[in-house]
Amino acid sequence: MIIKLIRDGYRLAGYQDPRLTKGLSLAALDGCLLTVSYYIVAQLIVSIFNTTISLQMILLSAVGLLSCLLGRIYLSNLALSYVFGGTYAMMAEARIQVINHLHALPLGWFSAKRTGDLSVRLTSDLELIEGLWTHFLAIFTSTIVSMLLILALLCWIDIFLALLVIISIPFSFWVMTLTQRVINRYDEKMLDTASDAQAEIYDYIQGISVIRGFGQFGTAWKRLSNKLFQQYQAHLLLETKPAALVALFGFVSEFSFILLLVSGGYLLFQERLDIQHFILLNFFSLIVYRQLQTLGDGLIKLRFSSRAMERIKELMSETPVATYNDGNTSIIPSSNEITVQQVSFTYPEQSCPALQNIHCHIQSNAITAIVGPSGSGKSTLLQLIGQMWIPDSGQILWGEHDTKIISSEILHCNIAMVFQDVVLFSASVFDNILMGNQTATTEEVIQTAKLAQADEFIQQLPDGYQTILGDNGYSLSGGERQRLSIARALLKKAPIILLDEATASVDASTELAIHRVLENLSQHCTVVIVAHRLNTIQRAQKILVMDAGCLVEQGDHDTLLRQNGLYAQLWQRQQQSLSWQLTPSHEE
Repeated sequence: MIIKLIRDGYRLAGYQDPRLTKGLSLAALDGCLLTVSYYIVAQLIVSIFNTTISLQMILLSAVGLLSCLLGRIYLSNLALSYVFGGTYAMMAEARIQVINHLHALPLGWFSAKRTGDLSVRLTSDLELIEGLWTHFLAIFTSTIVSMLLILALLCWIDIFLALLVIISIPFSFWVMTLTQRVINRYDEKMLDTASDAQAEIYDYIQGISVIRGFGQFGTAWKRLSNKLFQQYQAHLLLETKPAALVALFGFVSEFSFILLLVSGGYLLFQERLDIQHFILLNFFSLIVYRQLQTLGDGLIKLRFSSRAMERIKELMSETPVATYNDGNTSIIPSSNEITVQQVSFTYPEQSCPALQNIHCHIQSNAITAIVGPSGSGKSTLLQLIGQMWIPDSGQILWGEHDTKIISSEILHCNIAMVFQDVVLFSASVFDNILMGNQTATTEEVIQTAKLAQADEFIQQLPDGYQTILGDNGYSLSGGERQRLSIARALLKKAPIILLDEATASVDASTELAIHRVLENLSQHCTVVIVAHRLNTIQRAQKILVMDAGCLVEQGDHDTLLRQNGLYAQLWQRQQQSLSWQLTPSHEE
């Protein structure tokens, strides 16, 4: 098992640090010196029983033990420095490999995963593996070497009695195997409940304003308490269920020592074994028993680390976005038109398809709007265009190339996305906008903010553009946060702009101004907008009408009205709603 964990670690890191090999070799030498020191002590004890002790022997033993001690201190420190240095370097590289893999995953994958579960895998699981490598590998190597040498000494002293010790070792590890099987039943549950509890804590803290606003402290706290109680129960079961088998492991190991003591005593009584060998056999067998206990404890920890490694491997097995290149040259399409060809898609762990057989063409240097009832697949189609998800079937072409064969870096550098759920960082307003283009000047940032209708409210903030935003910009209104998100996307100056309900939280005049900016941008880039308010996209060159995951109509505003289909019905309903007024009741 430990060899498998080490091999998995090598594969995860992508290389084998030579310092780790050196450190384990030095740990093996430390085990040799440990055995020598045990042998010196045993010989000293035997000489006392045989009354052959002398001052010279005491001095020589003291010098030998001191030499072994100093040698072990030197080797142990050197071994640990090598093991720690090699392990930390490899685990640092492993973390980079994991992060690089996450970068290659479809963006939609992150919205389908709870933050807590991902956080546990990237922190607790990796720390568990790292902790085992740094603190157990050297001890395991030293203990194994020392135990093998001591067993060899036992065989040299008396092969028959040594077999009593050796035979017990497989039984001890058989019991440990049973223990690990029991642990297997409960450790996954423990890790899952830990992930759920951490995710629930994260959701509780993130949503505390909503919880307070709706007076749901009792309900939310009850849900969180239930998750924490489930974690407590899982931990308790994991600790108590294997307890009997752990005790049995100790009993089997200790029983071999008792059996050796009785058998050796009988042979001593029969004068078939001398007192010197009797003492040596019992002294060394007791050491073997103690070392078995150390290995047993380590193997239990190893099981947790192995499960943590499996969770990391599951993460690394997630299918990334394809990043093929033609030779070593990145594929860059010659135009910014987008073609969706017979695309179908079903979200993970769902049976009902979100999109079915979608076929449409999005022309470059124009605005294309996607509309339809709630749940019709508008945002899903936009996310597939932005490669947040990979279609189950069909193709999405950027120019003449399938987006699957365009590197993610090239694709995302040429696409600016404004999500329905705005994400802002705990940094200044200026830095949040600058994230769209790190090379932009101050003047370009301010000009972009003006285009997004954000400059006015930014100037009113305490420190203007240098105002530090709280967690996800909590101090800003929904409309202000959306305008910062739009400014960030505009600053990117990407040839393709995708907006998912980007102006849903702004007032009508601000929305009209932003759409005018988008109309001007569409003269030299492709703009795709998901919208609910149809009056804001009347001037779009093409409108795609979605319903129940299917594309049911497409054309410009006037054409769709003449067809008198779903778009016309949606338009009429929205026009009627604009004329609604609240009429006060009059009591007679």
